[in-house]
Amino acid sequence: MPFGRLFSRKKPNEGLEDLQGRMKVLERELHRLNTRPLSTRTETPPHSVEEISRMSLKLKSLARDKADLNLRLSQLENQVHSLTELLEQCHLNINKLHKELEYMKKQPKTEENFSQQPVIINEVHVEKMFLDKYELNNNFAQLGINELSGRLNIGATYGKGVLSDEMNTEELQEMEELKKESDEENKENPV
Repeated sequence: MPFGRLFSRKKPNEGLEDLQGRMKVLERELHRLNTRPLSTRTETPPHSVEEISRMSLKLKSLARDKADLNLRLSQLENQVHSLTELLEQCHLNINKLHKELEYMKKQPKTEENFSQQPVIINEVHVEKMFLDKYELNNNFAQLGINELSGRLNIGATYGKGVLSDEMNTEELQEMEELKKESDEENKENPV
């Protein structure tokens, strides 16, 4: 045991002198190391093979991560570029729509004026009315008729009072002309 030697000495200062000599040697060595140039100093101790392999694996994984991050960065840059182009197109479309809206606001409102104001008819004169098909619909309440005059004949009237005398003569003349034309066509082209 080292402690045993300290207590077994005959002279108490004998071990102290030995320690002082060793301290002087260490101080000289320290002074020599401190005065050496920096290029010759070794600040980090040499690494073991295991540490070097661990560091190389770490460097490889860092290189892979860097490559992955660069790939993701390029993809994100492409996406940002396409989004900025899309945003520019949207701004152009919005500007076009604003211009069209301003143009439409400046146009006179002709169609809206007709649709907002009701049409009022004071008088309607019907001289002739020919019906191909008669359907009974009573929507007179929607017309807003204030006064209705005239004659309505339903059924056979046999030419009495249905048409005025002037109308009867005009119609009869037209009918006779049509009959003459059809007779002439029949004579020219017998069936």
